[in-house]
Amino acid sequence: MSSPQSKPLRLLAIPAKMYSRSVVRYPYQTNSDYAHAYHFAAKRLAGTFSSQPEDDLILLPFLLLYRHAYELRLKSLIQFLVQTRMTYREGVTPELTEAGSDERLKQEFEHRLYQLLNESKTHYAALNLPDAFPPAVETVIAMLHEADGTGQAFRYAGQLPETQEHTDFPDLAKLLDEQYNTLSVVEDYVEGCYLPMPTLTELA
Repeated sequence: MSSPQSKPLRLLAIPAKMYSRSVVRYPYQTNSDYAHAYHFAAKRLAGTFSSQPEDDLILLPFLLLYRHAYELRLKSLIQFLVQTRMTYREGVTPELTEAGSDERLKQEFEHRLYQLLNESKTHYAALNLPDAFPPAVETVIAMLHEADGTGQAFRYAGQLPETQEHTDFPDLAKLLDEQYNTLSVVEDYVEGCYLPMPTLTELA
């Protein structure tokens, strides 16, 4: 069943007074575009860190932004890997068409990072690439999944354990940024391996 379509945000009800005060929502943006936007927002938020007590307030919003960036990047990667399989290896099949559909990614996987990771690795393995899926990316995704398996724990009170935790925030930000960037270039690596090869259409 299709998800109900949201209504416009009615941004024009708050018109920009000048160009320098304007922001734009562009239509037809993809999961990849949204992943980039959440990653960018997380980095902007991390850049406000000042070693003051009030910085505690940015931790969960920061983690939520990064978690969602990883989720959308994985969904985009799945679709890319499925398309690569159809273009170069198996052709268009009902199974692969369904595997890469937006509705399946939303309905079957929802916000579950580890299942999205495993789905990505399944399609990655089917392409028989020389290098393994980046293990450090798996480690970070496992860390985020263990803390927030449903995608709700960073959003709502009472979803995380009743314990006090602390971390080196700049190191945490660096880790999440580095492995997000590594995940982002998996598509480039796959494309670099397959682009010189003839497609199934060209072979036919």
